[in-house]
Amino acid sequence: AGPALMEMLSRGGKIMTYTIPSANVTAMSVSGDSLWICDWLKQEIYKLKVEKDGLVTKGTYVLSVMPAGITETKDYLYTCDTWARKINKHVYDDKLSVIASFPAPGSAPSALCYDGKTLWSSDRETKKIYRHDIKDPALPVLASFNSPCERQIGLFFDGSYFWSVDGEKMMVYKHAKDMSVIERYNLSIAGKKMSGVLITKKHVWIAFEGDNRIVRYPRNALLN
Repeated sequence: AGPALMEMLSRGGKIMTYTIPSANVTAMSVSGDSLWICDWLKQEIYKLKVEKDGLVTKGTYVLSVMPAGITETKDYLYTCDTWARKINKHVYDDKLSVIASFPAPGSAPSALCYDGKTLWSSDRETKKIYRHDIKDPALPVLASFNSPCERQIGLFFDGSYFWSVDGEKMMVYKHAKDMSVIERYNLSIAGKKMSGVLITKKHVWIAFEGDNRIVRYPRNALLN
């Protein structure tokens, strides 16, 4: 990171670096003290527990799908497979078994988000964000919106706003609930290419291509 960015980060709080079981991270999601990480190359998902000084692996799940995006609800976990053009619904068993697969609305689904009521997906080819009817067994699209991202690798909801991450332009976009862009932030970090990003109320987690570490930044410093 450049000097100006590092100065902001040092004022905003502690930066944490964690070793993880993957160097091929495509997506991350958090629920309580659990961090879910997708590895598209190994076709695995890892469940990690966030502890004060590190991450502890609580589960490794070998899948028959290639997870590019991930989000979780109380009862189910959802992944999207860019290559198969599917959105997959998993149960929380010892294999994260897929109990249903749905055709993605676009040709390259790249990220998923659950806002507490419904499921959202994004597509890096159509450059659209889709709102799905999660209560319908067919998971139909209720509405679609233009994405500002050239190559969307993340979509998140923090309780108030949606956030999109562009892995090509290294940008983060803050959206109102109608998906209009209200802020944009440069997330470029010198010499590194993001492979997976997670945005929560307090933190931004970033995984880099070919690196088996993730870095947790204070959000109020990184997205400021």
